[in-house]
Amino acid sequence: MSNINRRRFERVEVNKTVVLKNGTKGRVRDLSAGGVSIVLDGPPKGRPGDEIEVDIEHFGRFSGDVIRIMDEGLAMDFDLDEEGESRMIAELSGYRSGSDHD
Repeated sequence: MSNINRRRFERVEVNKTVVLKNGTKGRVRDLSAGGVSIVLDGPPKGRPGDEIEVDIEHFGRFSGDVIRIMDEGLAMDFDLDEEGESRMIAELSGYRSGSDHD
C-alpha cells in the first residue's frame, strides 16, 4: 500500500485553547483549513458523525462533524465554504512561516 497523503490541507501545529459548545476545554494539537485535532482536558464524549461546535482561541467559532475519537481527544472536519477555507489558509500561513501569534 502506498503512503500517499490524502489530506486536502496542510496541518499546522498551533498552541491554542479550545472550548467545545458543551463547555469541555482542551488544546489544539494541529489545525488546517479542513479541520482540527484536539486534546481534551477530560474524556471525549460523542462518536464519529456527531455534529460539534468549537471555539478556538484567536481563530473563532467553527462547526462540523466529529471524524475520530481518540483516548485523549477528538478530530473534527470543519463545515467551511470556499471563502472560509481561503481565510483559514491565509491565517495559518503565518504559523507555517514561523510568525509568533501567541
